[in-house]
Amino acid sequence: MSCFKNTLIGFVGALLGLGLVACGTTPESKPNAVTGAAVGAAAGALLGGVIGHQRGEAGAGAAVGAAAGAAVGGALGYGKDVKEHNERDRIAEERAHHLEVARQRAEVARARAEHDEQLAVAEGLEISDEVLSESEARVREAEALLKKLRAERAAALKRQEAFSEAQERLEALEREIEALEGELGR
Repeated sequence: MSCFKNTLIGFVGALLGLGLVACGTTPESKPNAVTGAAVGAAAGALLGGVIGHQRGEAGAGAAVGAAAGAAVGGALGYGKDVKEHNERDRIAEERAHHLEVARQRAEVARARAEHDEQLAVAEGLEISDEVLSESEARVREAEALLKKLRAERAAALKRQEAFSEAQERLEALEREIEALEGELGR
């Protein structure tokens, strides 16, 4: 056989092997299978061509090598595609689960808030104007008492501060008097 004919047979064989492996797939749905088949076909054609050349049938060797390489490369790529697809499905299921849990929590919080509001309304209906007025009067009394106690506290702190300053000043004056009396011999 001529070299051209052998090369053409090898090329057609590689294309057939690639087509068989990639059958039913698109590059978008099985990118690793298609890439694996293409790389396997190229490597198989090269290796098959070298082996076939030693027997005088480079084209046939390249064709068989391309078909076998495409099948092996495509199968390995397909396995990787399946693994990636399963991982995407797992992640999607996990996200859906988290969204459902968040939705349920939001629903529980909404129901709790609605219940609390209904409870507040029911309690509010039981409160008479007289009870409300008494409660507001107690609040005013408590605020007045708190204001008075705060004022007393502030005054006590101010007295303590003034006392401490007077004590410090007295001690300083007594030290100075003692020093001067010592100088004057008294």
